[in-house]
Amino acid sequence: MFCCIARGEEAAECVYQDEYRVAFKDRAPKAPVHLLVIPCQHIRNLNDLREAGAALVAHLVLKSRKLRRELASLMVSVLLPIQV
Repeated sequence: MFCCIARGEEAAECVYQDEYRVAFKDRAPKAPVHLLVIPCQHIRNLNDLREAGAALVAHLVLKSRKLRRELASLMVSVLLPIQV
């Protein structure tokens, strides 16, 4: 499901998107404003997460903090929808 959202194939209430990530409202929120942030790049599993992937994860976390402040979100979940 998350990969389909990142590719724009599945509907989601997106609040932000850039070349690295997509942020959208959670369908089952745990807070009044609960956003999910996922990478646009598909990461199949943890074995595929190399240095470039590590930089992507750092980017997701750091930029998500800024997004949380800008949107006054009470909760932001950074997700890596990968197989373990």
